[in-house]
Amino acid sequence: MELKQQFLDLEKNRRTIYDLGKDVPFSQDDLYTYIKELIKYTPSAFNGQTVRAVVLFDENHDKL
Repeated sequence: MELKQQFLDLEKNRRTIYDLGKDVPFSQDDLYTYIKELIKYTPSAFNGQTVRAVVLFDENHDKL
């Protein structure tokens, strides 16, 4: 199975929050795509799907 797909499958089933830090082995485009996809599988009360994410890269990440 492809590494990207394995990562996505693991993330779909995880229920723990991790601090990824700055050394993520994926491109910004891939990471953004993964986060967008993972939001679909994040549990929500009454399946309300109210989860939001803010994705910041480079100097914007440092500013935050």
